[in-house]
Amino acid sequence: MKPVYDNLVLHTLTGNLREDIHNFLINNKCPKTADHCIKVGEAARKIAQRFNANMDSAEIAGYLHDISAVFSNDARIHVSQQLGIEILPEEEIFPMIIHQKISKEMAKDLFNIKDEEILHAVGCHTTLKKGFDFIR
Repeated sequence: MKPVYDNLVLHTLTGNLREDIHNFLINNKCPKTADHCIKVGEAARKIAQRFNANMDSAEIAGYLHDISAVFSNDARIHVSQQLGIEILPEEEIFPMIIHQKISKEMAKDLFNIKDEEILHAVGCHTTLKKGFDFIR
């Protein structure tokens, strides 16, 4: 595991991603974010169903989108540097928006997410990406 995650509480994953993410956020003192992520995952599933998109992928992306809340705003630049994330000038001014990139890395590193569609959705859910087509 990468050293930047050393202070986080991460128990053995159960295979139930919804439960694992909720427990991860609760154990790392982010109960409001835990509830928020579950609600976003559930809402994303409903939206995906409405638009004939992949409901499982949408739900997983919703669950994961804010897992970087475990890092405070004042730590996000340092965390990003430790994870090798490119930091834009706008992100240096307003570090909250870099949380999407950190969440993407955490999804890969801590929750073993490999699906690029999910990772792209998590990684651009705040500022979006030019020309990105999530709904297929």
